[in-house]
Amino acid sequence: MKDWIAIFRTGRHTDSAGNTQDWTEQDLDKIVSTYAPAKHEAPVVIGHPKDNAPAYAWVEGLKREGDTLWMKMKDVVPAFADMVMQKMFKKRSISLYPDGSLRHVGWLGAQPPAVKGLPDFAFGDDGGAVIEFEESNAEPRKEDVQMNFWERLKKKLEGANISFKELFGSDEPPVLYTEADIKTKIETAVAAAVTAKQAEFSEAAKQKDAEFKSREEALRKKEADAKKAGVASFTEGLQTKGILTPAMEKLGMGVTAFMQAIAESGTTVEFGEADDKGAKPSQTPLEFAQAFLAALPPSITFGEVAGRGKETGTGSAADKIEALVKEKLKADKALTYGAAFTEVQHENPELAAEYADEIAG
Repeated sequence: MKDWIAIFRTGRHTDSAGNTQDWTEQDLDKIVSTYAPAKHEAPVVIGHPKDNAPAYAWVEGLKREGDTLWMKMKDVVPAFADMVMQKMFKKRSISLYPDGSLRHVGWLGAQPPAVKGLPDFAFGDDGGAVIEFEESNAEPRKEDVQMNFWERLKKKLEGANISFKELFGSDEPPVLYTEADIKTKIETAVAAAVTAKQAEFSEAAKQKDAEFKSREEALRKKEADAKKAGVASFTEGLQTKGILTPAMEKLGMGVTAFMQAIAESGTTVEFGEADDKGAKPSQTPLEFAQAFLAALPPSITFGEVAGRGKETGTGSAADKIEALVKEKLKADKALTYGAAFTEVQHENPELAAEYADEIAG
């Protein structure tokens, strides 16, 4: 019995599904290199059974010589060898997995092979082999199925003198989408839409935050202005009562400006003894300053004083002060008598002290 048997060769072959392919020596080398008997030992069968059984021999090894693929068999069933010798199965064909590895080798009887032109084979002769290529039962790749379809369509259109390019707008086959492709595209589009919407919400949130901060700043300014106005009203009241004099407003930053500054502080200071509940009295700096100033006695007394009707600056302290007050009122029509009187006292402290002695006496 011949050790090596030809089972396939290079060239253009059409498989049992009608797919035509040009097979090269590199394709045959791939079949040889991917054959691993330890992982999958290809059976030798009759025909092309779907389950690769029964096996009448096993492929021990593969090799390529020139344009032909050869196999070496082992464990050949004697009855099968007899049938081959009686030329009951003269043709061979191979079945490949989708990755191009050998699935099985089938011996054919009356079934016509797909590749013509090779002599029959019988054990003991040196002739070639007539072979047929058949796909496996495994699911073919989507790309292969689509490409084979477009290749067949192109040939049919060419036979009818119809331009594939004019029909589809390109020499390349149009893209066909499976249900899985469509699902992936939808998921991608949804993810992009969600990302865009999140960015939109983020921008809107930033605008809202900026608007809130602007309103908050305006509210703080309004509250600060109200506090300043309250302090100004309080100090004006002290001036009316004679507690706060114009001269005090000229010392340093002035009493009013000082109190407006401490009004911005939110610090609260506890003092004194705690009550029966453990709470201590507390005050802000502004509250303390207001309470302190309000408790002071008037520095001056407004109203008529002795000698007020006299025009001279001579005489008693009261007469002198009265004369100075009238001069101020004459120079500044908008000045009130009380304000003029206060300014005269602070501008003339010795005269004010003398005036105080006269009242006390």
